Amino acid sequence: MDNKRIIQSYVMYGDQKFFVSTIERDYDIAYAGGVIRGEETIVWEYDRLTRKRGSMVGQGGGLQDHFKICLSLHNTGLMPEED
Repeated sequence: MDNKRIIQSYVMYGDQKFFVSTIERDYDIAYAGGVIRGEETIVWEYDRLTRKRGSMVGQGGGLQDHFKICLSLHNTGLMPEED
């Protein structure tokens, strides 16, 4: 099954800009004996002028992580502490 976009956000903190994307995708899990489907959030630096992603900043789980990451980037410019 193809990846499915769940949500994408653009977050600004001072001069820093970030692109946060959460998708649903298949994971090949050897210990589970097959493939499972789940959500993944990835964060990149973002250049508004060229409209291109830069370096990957971090990653997280699903939708709740997406919002937690956006809030932290907006408030501090940093990825949130891991739980």
